[in-house]
Amino acid sequence: MRKLLCAILCVLSVMGMVGCSKQLNMNTVLNEPNFVGIVTEVNEKSILVKVNEDEDAYKSSDLINVSLEVEIKDGLSEYDVGDEVRVYYDGSIAESYPAQVSKVYAITIVNEFDGESDGFQNGEIVHEDESVQIIRSMMNLDLTSMTVADFNERIQAMCVEADTNVFEVISDAFDQFGVYDDTGEFVGTVFSDRELETFMQTTLSYSAQEIFGEPAHLGSIMYMTLPGFTAKELHQKKEQMSFDEWNSFFEEHIAEINTWPVLFYSIEADIANPDTLLVSDRDSRIDDTHAAIIDFVIEMDEETAKADNMEDIVNTEFEKISDQQSDSQISIKCSMQGLERDLAE
Repeated sequence: MRKLLCAILCVLSVMGMVGCSKQLNMNTVLNEPNFVGIVTEVNEKSILVKVNEDEDAYKSSDLINVSLEVEIKDGLSEYDVGDEVRVYYDGSIAESYPAQVSKVYAITIVNEFDGESDGFQNGEIVHEDESVQIIRSMMNLDLTSMTVADFNERIQAMCVEADTNVFEVISDAFDQFGVYDDTGEFVGTVFSDRELETFMQTTLSYSAQEIFGEPAHLGSIMYMTLPGFTAKELHQKKEQMSFDEWNSFFEEHIAEINTWPVLFYSIEADIANPDTLLVSDRDSRIDDTHAAIIDFVIEMDEETAKADNMEDIVNTEFEKISDQQSDSQISIKCSMQGLERDLAE
């Protein structure tokens, strides 16, 4: 009798443990942690997902490598680059880059990608080619403690390993984000990743110029006024708008533009000792110089912007900015490369 009672209790204990374990199916899994993103890479045992920015998982990483070893097999499909998927998992994200999710319950397709793309769809990256992946590796370097010489050496080594060079990497990456009109004419570039865009346009471009012995950084600033908007206010409005929003606004008001000179300039940054100057300090100096030039232009009054001697005014101001931004570590020289007027005509 005692043995029978023990046997019954053991069976009940096992049944109790089974009853308390998590029984998942496609109905119950909906309550589990999940995120939505775009598939950017498909591998044999995993997919790489670019997480949508409004997802909580985005706070951990914008890219997550998701295991295809899912627990609910009817929640598994064939995936293609560009598919928008929802990943149900246990809520644990391993900290790495890309991040890792290994305990996956199900992966469902939210929107199936049914077209061709060079990596760009509806304002989002759907596939990152090798050039962008190389740049992301560069972005992971600690720029706050790395000297200019060390950084330039490291990124060159990364490019050599991939059988390319810095300029080709930048060019190929910009091509991926190119926007063209219906006739195939290039319109501009649109990035969904502001951090990537900033890194390419500043840190990486600065180093590329230095590596190839041409440390001249080019820029341009357009002076525009509209009724009810000063040049500074209009510039600020542009900075707050998306690419499409600004294009629509510009086309709507182009006939009302009062003044339209465009200043083209260059900034030469001669670094005294790249072995001691930090990348972050170099970037800040060049960024500050660009900002000083932009502020000078957009804060001009219309009379100055229309003046026949505007070139002289610009050159005088450039000398002041160059002196203010130069010190024993970096010598800055700002130069006017051109001044275009009446582009609207």
